Amino acid sequence: MAKSFKYVVLASNWSAKKGKDDFKRSLESVVLHVIKTGARPVIIKDVAGSEVDLSRCILYKKLGWAKDNTNCNIPREDFRGAHELIDEAIDEIQKENKSVIIIDPNNILCSDNGCVTSIKNTAIYRDTSHINATASQLLGKMYLNRYGNPFNN
Repeated sequence: MAKSFKYVVLASNWSAKKGKDDFKRSLESVVLHVIKTGARPVIIKDVAGSEVDLSRCILYKKLGWAKDNTNCNIPREDFRGAHELIDEAIDEIQKENKSVIIIDPNNILCSDNGCVTSIKNTAIYRDTSHINATASQLLGKMYLNRYGNPFNN
């Protein structure tokens, strides 16, 4: 007997180079296949990223290599522009397929003031767009506290 899974998590550095419709069609094909197997798809939206590596900004501030008033946040508009179409496509897929769960780490990382690169003196990124392991655990706990466990649905 084949094993079955309750959830299948889909996460990526999402790209819509061929456009929103092509991205949506491709991802939806995978989502529908997952649903057909009896599992629930969980899509993790991409985290905010920056062309400039801000991963060490908090360290540089602590060491005095950067001024205390240096803004280490990723401007929200930088991220919105790059991922707006992808997020729209993911949201549309969820509307059309009610069993899809979406986890958006930017709900923790971002506000109208931008997306933070550190929380409680913990650097979030290991480079321009990848979260480090320590921050991943911290963000997971913060997400659970704010939104509850999405795998309990």
